[in-house]
Amino acid sequence: MSVSLWHRGDADLAMISCREPEAGVDFHHLFRSRLVALVANDHPLAQKSYLEAQDFNDETLITYPVEEDMLDIVQLLLKPAGITPARRTTELTVAILMLVATRRGIAVLPRWAVQHYLQRQYVTAKPITRDGLFADIWAATLESESSKLLPLTEN
Repeated sequence: MSVSLWHRGDADLAMISCREPEAGVDFHHLFRSRLVALVANDHPLAQKSYLEAQDFNDETLITYPVEEDMLDIVQLLLKPAGITPARRTTELTVAILMLVATRRGIAVLPRWAVQHYLQRQYVTAKPITRDGLFADIWAATLESESSKLLPLTEN
């Protein structure tokens, strides 16, 4: 995340999942999201109860086009395990799901973002780790702007 967004006046608020302490920036917790691995319905990983870091080793990880260090799956699971899968990117969620459904890779997204597609059985969602993998979403803003945000985050 770049503090320069705020200091240049390009943003008043950013919703982020990677919270790194930055001088002059306040973080307000918004919600926690369950991440799920998405695989093709006929993919061998669809038979597993849950996926672990090693399951990503020989797969292509399909993601949005962001820096690898900004991906929760990388930061929370793969990097600590020393796993670096091949990566393919696309900007649209539906494109990610089409690539997954046609066995061109697997993806990791918040369950709420793909629930509609899961109900229609386009792809299969698998928990990540026995206990599940969760990402926290934060509102980040300059300290001087935090008082304007507080009514949104105290409820």
